[in-house]
Amino acid sequence: MKIKMLYWADKVGGKVESLDLELKPFGYKIAPVIQWKTLIADEDVEVERGKPVVVKVRTVDIPENTIVGPLNIMRHALGTVIEVECGVPDRVEDEKCISQVLFVPVDDGVIKAGYLVGVLKVFFVKTGLLSRIPLLKPPKVELRENCCGEHNMEGQWQHL
Repeated sequence: MKIKMLYWADKVGGKVESLDLELKPFGYKIAPVIQWKTLIADEDVEVERGKPVVVKVRTVDIPENTIVGPLNIMRHALGTVIEVECGVPDRVEDEKCISQVLFVPVDDGVIKAGYLVGVLKVFFVKTGLLSRIPLLKPPKVELRENCCGEHNMEGQWQHL
């Protein structure tokens, strides 16, 4: 099936570009391990209830062969994060990084640099054509504890 995908080319809310894609019936097998990646604000940002805003976060590396989603029970008191990747969308098989997020405030206030704004769940997957999924084995998992080489997950939780 042919589709057209719109994406932000340079920054969240910036220039919009489109890409023509051919979709195939792909699926995935998931490993029995999920890793959390913390999203820590890298700047102070004033937020207003109901008005989404871009928040810069400490860069988070996302390993290849993974899909991510927000951990909705762990969020900032002022709102929730929709994780964002800018530029031409990458394949699941490629390594990615997140340095900014779209934050949807539920109350007015200020997000302070160094505060947790959200947590991502990182699912390790092996992709393939739907017809071959039963033959796929779950991927081997290599957990990465460092976030951009700055500090480990324990160190990130010490901010709280």
